Amino acid sequence: MSKKANPALIGGFVVGAIALLAIAAMLFGGSQALKSKSRYVSYFDGSVKGLRVGSNVMLRGVRVGYVTDIKLYASLDTLETQIPVIYEIDPDKFRFVKGSEVVGIGSAEAGNFWVDDWIKVGLRAQLDSESFVTGQLMIELDFKPDTEAVFQNKTIPYPEIPSITSGITQAIEDAQRFFSDLQKEIDVKELNTKLTSILTGVDQLANSIELRRAIAGIDTLVNADNTQALPQDLNKTLQDLSVAI
Repeated sequence: MSKKANPALIGGFVVGAIALLAIAAMLFGGSQALKSKSRYVSYFDGSVKGLRVGSNVMLRGVRVGYVTDIKLYASLDTLETQIPVIYEIDPDKFRFVKGSEVVGIGSAEAGNFWVDDWIKVGLRAQLDSESFVTGQLMIELDFKPDTEAVFQNKTIPYPEIPSITSGITQAIEDAQRFFSDLQKEIDVKELNTKLTSILTGVDQLANSIELRRAIAGIDTLVNADNTQALPQDLNKTLQDLSVAI
């Protein structure tokens, strides 16, 4: 007769397996699982093409967080769009120093006092290129004390870090505007017709019998006996002239 499985023993194995998985996740995942992070939002008016969930958030070249969500707000009245980007910042990346002494470490429990103070002295968010090859963007946090802190005050329940137009975004917008204006001023269809006509004419000229005959005539002239003897005759004439002088 087979023994009946002991439910208590099976339950113990299950609980033990779950505990081992949790410990392994903490060990192999590092301390990130224990860290608390703070979420923030910045609003962008232009295109965020190249920005994705997981894109880096940098502060003066140091990775301090990553993008967690990208939304799209569209006004039914003006048809204008606005893009809130939500990102997490790890406060423990920051060490606050006074002189040469570390006086504190940023933490989520400490609240957003340091961000609020930094916004007052110019902390702004802007889009920047992370790779020109792939076109991937990132959020760059930096201090721009000469810029105005413009808050959107939308319904997303996270502290807002004001955004400004970045150099790369402005360059893209300027290029798009330039090509748009160029297209308006130039009749692309007519230009294409003229270029096609010119290329057709060049092709006809290159394959014409007249051009072939002209090339053949030049070749005959260059290879004629009189033409070949011309340098020698000219040299002899110069020598005779030199002796006469």
